Amino acid sequence: METILSRFPAGYYLKGLFLRAVQKELGPDRFEAIRPALLEPPRGAYLPFKDYPQEDYTRLTCVLAELRFPSFTLPEAIRRLSRQDIEILADSMFGRVVMSIVGDARAAMMQIPRVYGVVTSGGWEFGVEPSDRGVAFWIDPHPGDWWYQLGQVEGIVRYYGGTARTIVHAEGARVTLDVGF
Repeated sequence: METILSRFPAGYYLKGLFLRAVQKELGPDRFEAIRPALLEPPRGAYLPFKDYPQEDYTRLTCVLAELRFPSFTLPEAIRRLSRQDIEILADSMFGRVVMSIVGDARAAMMQIPRVYGVVTSGGWEFGVEPSDRGVAFWIDPHPGDWWYQLGQVEGIVRYYGGTARTIVHAEGARVTLDVGF
């Protein structure tokens, strides 16, 4: 976990709706045990559209992933956990609006840069373009491992009833997920 955390630069933030879901699943006792390690712990529950450090979310996610999937390596546990992000997003007001304008996995994947632009901030850029296999989604610079985003795209495709077949290209700081449906 510390290796993953060391790769995140300061200034990367995520909306609280994702942290709130992880906090809830961890439960009060586990969350309180982690609180001293957080950069900006909430006073109560995370506020859905307030910005919180990506590092805090990553720390919480690593703990939850290990708890939920103890028989897997941390990268695989994170991948499996992040598949739920589409459901967390779909349960929010913003997510309901986005989901109402997309009807399938391809259309949802094409919205990833827009959604990331709303729910995250930092020094990264996102893009998406059609590919021979389906859709290629890229992040540049990507500050860490790509397991989390792999799970997210798998979750999006599953949400719409499909199975993702993804090829990951990591070139320097840029990571591209070429997602086939």
